[in-house]
Amino acid sequence: MKVQFRPLDSDKDIQKACRLLRDSMPEREYNRTIFSCSGYPQYLRAAFWCRTHAATMLIGAYDGEHLIGFAEWRRLETQFVLNNLNVDAAYRSYGIGSRLIAYGEELALKEGVGTLTLDVFAWNEHAYEWYKRLGFVETNRTYWYERSLYSRGNSPVMDSVPPYIVEDFPMAEAHHAAYGFSSLRIRMQRGTIQVGRLGASYYRLQTQNGDWDWNGSLIAALTDLDPERRLLLLSPDAGLAQCDSGLVMISESVRMNKKLEERAVYYG
Repeated sequence: MKVQFRPLDSDKDIQKACRLLRDSMPEREYNRTIFSCSGYPQYLRAAFWCRTHAATMLIGAYDGEHLIGFAEWRRLETQFVLNNLNVDAAYRSYGIGSRLIAYGEELALKEGVGTLTLDVFAWNEHAYEWYKRLGFVETNRTYWYERSLYSRGNSPVMDSVPPYIVEDFPMAEAHHAAYGFSSLRIRMQRGTIQVGRLGASYYRLQTQNGDWDWNGSLIAALTDLDPERRLLLLSPDAGLAQCDSGLVMISESVRMNKKLEERAVYYG
């Protein structure tokens, strides 16, 4: 079998890549990511529209014309971020995943970028150990929490919602209609915070510390906007649930980096 590596070049291949991604994750984790959103294949098509000039690159592994694996790379100024890497289960003993990584290394080095970055769920111990063998090193962990919002009828905080301004809402609505996920900003007296929306189910918030809700003001604002959603909160703080009894830790992800010191072998 001679495997070829090249950018994905058809809608059929993008759909196949999304199916590989769906099959690789437990349903609960999958449903908490943008990958599960209805328009994610359309988003990938749009992200890849500029082809070799796009910030997002989808590199496929092909057996003839049959897509058997892919890697999704985000090309940043100082690093290449591996968003996804999946190989068809029938082809996982052929070293295709390692060759997809090597292909990304080659692309990064050609562009003068010396670092690869990825996130892997902590429960996926096999993938974590595999990335370590490929030279990736753990740098930090992110803890995933979930909680419900207050309902309008049973929370005193909803009797007086603190002042807030929603920014970027028209663009967020258009993005949501097209792809099923979006991001907007909520400006309050203590600052502005970026809030994502996943389908009709979740708000998604990533925080760098434990001081995120400002005495209930953000929860009140989110509840005022859409009380039916749940909150998905990502934080480096493993003890955040001790400060908020409504939070339940549901998962954990590991950030890993690899410094590129020598030119990778190109697998064409």
